[in-house]
Amino acid sequence: MRTSDGDYTLDDLLELAASDDSGRRADALTGPPALWRLLAWVAWNRNPVVHLRYDSEGDELTAEVLHCNTVADHCVDDLLCLGFDSTDERALPTTLCLLNFRSEPKSNAAVFAHQVLGGLLWQYASELAAAGGGQQDVVLDPHEKTTRLATWNALAAELDLEPAVVAVGLELLPYKLRAVLVDARGRAIACQARHLESMEPGDVVEAANDLARQLVSAAHPHIEFTADRVALGFELGAPVDTSSGIVRFYRKRLFRPDSQSSYRWRREPLGQRLKEATGLHSVVLNDADAHAIYEQWFGVGRTVSRYAVILIREGIGGSAVIADKLFDGPVEIGNVAVDQEGNECDCGNRGCLEVTAGTTGIVTEAKKYDSSIDSIETAVRRINEDPDIGQKVVGAFKAAGYALARGIALLIAMFAPKVMVVYGPEILLERRNGPAAQALMRRMRRFKKYVAHDDFKDCDLVIRTNCDDAGAHGAAVAALQRVFNIDSTAAAIRGL
Repeated sequence: MRTSDGDYTLDDLLELAASDDSGRRADALTGPPALWRLLAWVAWNRNPVVHLRYDSEGDELTAEVLHCNTVADHCVDDLLCLGFDSTDERALPTTLCLLNFRSEPKSNAAVFAHQVLGGLLWQYASELAAAGGGQQDVVLDPHEKTTRLATWNALAAELDLEPAVVAVGLELLPYKLRAVLVDARGRAIACQARHLESMEPGDVVEAANDLARQLVSAAHPHIEFTADRVALGFELGAPVDTSSGIVRFYRKRLFRPDSQSSYRWRREPLGQRLKEATGLHSVVLNDADAHAIYEQWFGVGRTVSRYAVILIREGIGGSAVIADKLFDGPVEIGNVAVDQEGNECDCGNRGCLEVTAGTTGIVTEAKKYDSSIDSIETAVRRINEDPDIGQKVVGAFKAAGYALARGIALLIAMFAPKVMVVYGPEILLERRNGPAAQALMRRMRRFKKYVAHDDFKDCDLVIRTNCDDAGAHGAAVAALQRVFNIDSTAAAIRGL
């Protein structure tokens, strides 16, 4: 296996997995933690060792089993915390920490800990305590190992395990905030949306803090809203410097009756603002990147390691994953000029892809033929209701389809993806919705016509609609990855 230090044999990796030198493990293998979970289990199965430690000053007993991430835990009376490596019925303990080991030997926590450790390990722990403290590695014989495994699996199946960590993903849309709460395995626990009266950064941060706290407390009231238990992901349709949490530029012009509907941010330190408001470590990212990460955990990324994403909203976003890693750079496909004579873009240029193919751009073009059109929905309705006006308005959808085909071809030329995933409104991408969607889709599906080389045309097109929570969900799992170092299981399997 190739690692950062060269080639490691399986025995080398198992030796590292069985050790408590997490720093050396991190230096040795730049793979996902799920891989270390598997290696740690194999290593323990070969050499089932439990490390016991008793601290007489604090009257605290610690038992370490698996050297891998704790993703769920079970606590008893604030005296016992038992960590597990997963939340399913085959979970194994990572660590056990029991307070008041000698002073309260009959407490509920002590009784439960005795059940977890079994008679042999409990005896060794008692001997350590009687000796005034110390530590010891206890090797389990085959019978004891089998008994402990059966006990631990039974406990994991019976207990309502509380996630050790959770993450909240937030998605900022025009005058709307959407949130998804996930557990340590990236599974959605709860979701909620909130209308925003203001798009000023301070007001958005205040609403984000309130919504995140509300979601966590409602779903898991025993989880403290602290940086060691909760991570925060935040995505929006703008160029973002994820390393610093700075939003480079964010501007939208909307078709709303009030004059305050448009807004503009420039070099906004959103990550810093979120950390100050919430006290959490936060990850700020572009909306298309969030959707690409969602695909990595739950979509095409589970079967392919190289794909790209186009996101159709008011504007157009793009992202790419190469060799299971998100491309580390902007993919501002929406600001690529496709028509030099086109309308002015929010970026200041003319004829950008998003001016032609984003929903705001389509509506802008359609309004030239009917001033009452103020949304995609009204544009589609006019096409269906008035053949004369509709024939002209549908031209905006045809132009969008042509522009998207060129945008897809450009991403293929840049990244050679095996799959292109297009997210967008159902009214645009489901052909059963009538002439508008049919006009757009018919032209967008001709993207291979604009791909220069035949070798790059082997790219499948996947359409995603009705995926309202995908972006916020992707932001949440991005926070799991970057804050708690918890990665996608599919990528881990390929890493083997």
